[in-house]
Amino acid sequence: MSGTGDGLDHLRIPYDKIKFGKILESQGYLTVSEGEFCDQRVVLKQFKFINLDIIRPQLLAEILTVSRFRQHPNLVALLGFCDENHNQIILVYEYVASGNLGGTIMGRLTSIQLLEICLGAARGLCYLHTGVDAATSGIVHGNIKFSNILLNSNANSSKFEAKVSGFGFSKIMPGISHKTEKPKKESDVYSFGVVLLEVLCGASKLLDMDEIMDQRIPVSKLVPKKMKQNKLRETVHINIRTEALDTYAAIACQCVMENPDARPQMAQVVEELEKALGLQGGEVQTPGSKNIPTVDAGVDNDNKVTNASEKNEGKATDMVSSL
Repeated sequence: MSGTGDGLDHLRIPYDKIKFGKILESQGYLTVSEGEFCDQRVVLKQFKFINLDIIRPQLLAEILTVSRFRQHPNLVALLGFCDENHNQIILVYEYVASGNLGGTIMGRLTSIQLLEICLGAARGLCYLHTGVDAATSGIVHGNIKFSNILLNSNANSSKFEAKVSGFGFSKIMPGISHKTEKPKKESDVYSFGVVLLEVLCGASKLLDMDEIMDQRIPVSKLVPKKMKQNKLRETVHINIRTEALDTYAAIACQCVMENPDARPQMAQVVEELEKALGLQGGEVQTPGSKNIPTVDAGVDNDNKVTNASEKNEGKATDMVSSL
């Protein structure tokens, strides 16, 4: 694979080394499908552009930035990309096997599992906000929601690993409405607070039993109100100890405060969720980095695909990315 001089050859994947599988979604400019690269199951996002040459510099810069966050275990990794075909970019992501938090799986999870997932997602978002190093500053997600929190299960335990997806590229992808106001980290914190409250309540809106009107109220409004009234249990959907509930609900309600300056940073959210998990009887583990197959490891000097992880005794890691 010859060098291009743009500093992205370590991420550039030859088209003939990508195996395409079942199409998961297709909508005009974007096709999402399963695939395989380096003997590893992957998700492929194929974008078709009319003006690729115009946006190419910005797109490649975004690819480089997003790829630098791939070592964190709670972020879906961008493994590489292919730009060999005219007006088309293929982004290659790791595959996450167990769906997302918005699926039917949430109703089958224990309170400890839910707290572990929320903590993992918070750690991933905190890493996004903080940045990798001095050369790669933090970025704003801009679209935190259930469907962008993916779940990876461990066959040897009951734990689920949360992986935040859907970050990067929103400014330059077609078909996405661009807000005049630049997204801020405080907006991410608010959205994550809504996720925490929806996990707690099992719904996005609930009836206020103290009101006569039969009208459902967003949990971001109702839960803070019930906390002040010492009626928090009226809104809780999961089986959670009082001490863990108080800690969890307090930080979630801080996240959804109307004044953005009053909202906590994600590092504080992580700290409080660790406390809540411990109070619930869960084990708080320190996250480690993950092994990511590189393009250099996957393509040898003769452009033949090799297995970067020596096939890990024949077992590939199952992972999936969402839109």
